[in-house]
Amino acid sequence: MLLAALLMGCATTQSSYRDGWFTRGVELEGPTGTGSVTVRYRAGAPGGDWERGPAPPGDFSLYSSRLGTTLYADTSCGKRYHDAPLTVLANHLTMGFEEVSIREATELELADRAALERLADGSLDGVPVTLALAVVKKGPCVFDLVMIGSPSHRDESVAAFREFRDGLVAEINP
Repeated sequence: MLLAALLMGCATTQSSYRDGWFTRGVELEGPTGTGSVTVRYRAGAPGGDWERGPAPPGDFSLYSSRLGTTLYADTSCGKRYHDAPLTVLANHLTMGFEEVSIREATELELADRAALERLADGSLDGVPVTLALAVVKKGPCVFDLVMIGSPSHRDESVAAFREFRDGLVAEINP
């Protein structure tokens, strides 16, 4: 439980993406002292024409030009970590979208932790989009997996998202 006690004040250090793994060092500081952990994670490979894309706003992303869909993964660790309910964390992922309508919400397990998946429709700057997202908390991090795509390829994009989601492996090492 030293990890939980150290979460009071934390900083995220250098990160990298190599061989499909995103790695980040997290410096921890709290009332019981200081320490650090290495967070390393990857998501599943959806196959097909997916290519690595630009990461912002996440840690890494994939893009399918055929589907007009982006998959991305992001972590909020250390000072960016918020110990809020999964429903609240999922709500944050739809901020900035308009007319969001949740079609489905499912509780599941990812990376050996409770997770929440939502499928939704909405718009971004007036353009209709379909969304899929999953959030999970593990160690000093919240892991977000997100899909933003064209409604015309919803089923195929959601299937790819679920391959991406189901392949989530997260390791927290001292």
